[in-house]
Amino acid sequence: MTTAAAHNEHGNTTEATLFVAFELSEKTWKLGFTTGHGQKPRERTVTARQQERVLDEIAQAKRRLGLPETAPVVSCYETNGVSPMQTNSAR
Repeated sequence: MTTAAAHNEHGNTTEATLFVAFELSEKTWKLGFTTGHGQKPRERTVTARQQERVLDEIAQAKRRLGLPETAPVVSCYETNGVSPMQTNSAR
């Protein structure tokens, strides 16, 4: 088993970070936002592949969770048989 770790390049461990989990499916993407352990995630659902809507939800989550606009975003995703980069024309 291989384990990968993310390293904070800025060296500032007190910097507020927005963590985003994506659950991707053919028609919708579920987004979960948090600033860390023990916090109930802010959950949103958007239409699949609407990148502008995702960016808007990230901005809203930062405001709602009290983070600055410049806060870094760390994300992960789980797919249900669809690639995040697939387009309708590729089907």
